[in-house]
Amino acid sequence: MTAIIFKRALTLATAIALLGTVSACAPKQTEVADAGDEVASEYDPLEGFNRVMFQVNHVVDKVVLRPLASVYRGIVPELVRSGVNNFLTNLNQPVIMANSILQGDLDNTGHTLGRFITNSMFGFGLFEVAESAGVKNRDEDFGQTLGVWGVGSGPYLVLPILGPSSGRDLVGRVGDTMMDPIDNPWNGWLEEGWQYAHAGAKGLNFRSQNFEIINNLYDNSVDPYAAFRSSYLQRREAMTQNRNAKTNSPY
Repeated sequence: MTAIIFKRALTLATAIALLGTVSACAPKQTEVADAGDEVASEYDPLEGFNRVMFQVNHVVDKVVLRPLASVYRGIVPELVRSGVNNFLTNLNQPVIMANSILQGDLDNTGHTLGRFITNSMFGFGLFEVAESAGVKNRDEDFGQTLGVWGVGSGPYLVLPILGPSSGRDLVGRVGDTMMDPIDNPWNGWLEEGWQYAHAGAKGLNFRSQNFEIINNLYDNSVDPYAAFRSSYLQRREAMTQNRNAKTNSPY
């Protein structure tokens, strides 16, 4: 447990340092706006590094993640996979609720609390009872919270295994980990092995749920790197503004 706390504290310190660098080095908003919306939404000064990391992730996906997701989808019945997805989504509701509070969005705070109680009590965490009643999930994370607070997106980043991100969203990932009742480093009631199992289940579920979308971006784009970048940044901007975030990006 001490090792986990140390590693996550180091990650947090690195992320905070990066956010400071982002704030200092990012062009002024007026300068970005003058350059056009495309530049504003695809600020990528680290493109050289990002393209290398993208290729590494592509190899990992091709050799490991895509085959695993394919086997998972082929062997596990859809009803069971849906239950796993619902369970993981329900576990994330406390993080969504915490970010809704930080954003001052009391409507979604109550909305999310109601979803969590309904799905936990009547759906046993495995069935999406709330959505069947018209109460749909609305994702909120700390990257979006920082955006609501006025923090700029910063440079586009490609993270090892995790894929597309940005300076702001990297810090957001750390913040969400701190809020997560399962993944936070002060979690004394859950053994380390279960935390790794939770992370693995989330990764496999994500790749499975977005199997065709990710495959299409990799296989049918003239420049897959640019396709992932554009779709990710567009979707994240829409999510931060609470607009319709339906793009060809799963992230």
